[in-house]
Amino acid sequence: MSAPDPMSAADALGLLCQGLAVAAVARTAFDRLRPGAPSIAGTAVAAAAVATMLVVPLGDATLAMQLRAVIGDPAAVTAVLLALAAFAPKRLPARPRPATLVGFAGVVTLLLWTPAFLGTFPFGFDARAIGWRPWPILVVVAILATVAWRRRADGWVAVVGIALLCWGAGLVESDNLWDALVDPWIVGGCAAVGTGDAIAARRRAFRPSPSAA
Repeated sequence: MSAPDPMSAADALGLLCQGLAVAAVARTAFDRLRPGAPSIAGTAVAAAAVATMLVVPLGDATLAMQLRAVIGDPAAVTAVLLALAAFAPKRLPARPRPATLVGFAGVVTLLLWTPAFLGTFPFGFDARAIGWRPWPILVVVAILATVAWRRRADGWVAVVGIALLCWGAGLVESDNLWDALVDPWIVGGCAAVGTGDAIAARRRAFRPSPSAA
């Protein structure tokens, strides 16, 4: 009987990301239910969630394997954000403005995913194909990182930088750079959070102040 093939680093990271996704949800719920609890307690909850996903079986595979079969691997950027949300929520980057979040989600959807539904490429080029020859993307990312750094958005620069290092080291299953930077989860999250923030800001703007009442 031959020994099973060793797991690749990309597969191991993919399974870890499933645990991080559940851990981030568990940590967020714990912090909201127990706002006065010590940070170490939230970290323990997150660690227990990761361990459960990686070890506990469901059928002929672990929970992490089963979840991965359903949702696939997140982008490296998403994985870094999940790790921060699970184990260092206070170090999460500051939330961008609503217009920035919604605009980002719209541009990514238009360029990368609209062709899959319409069968045509906006502006006459296949933006996803650039991910296989990613120098244009890296140049744009470098410019945006410089702008973000000058605006003191160091957290986002670090998140994207770590994601690029993971992709360059072969820890991302796909060779397409887009798959390391964006995925439906982060795009949908940006659209939902940006829209929610915009609605909340509009309600605050039209709410009469107590002094005027």
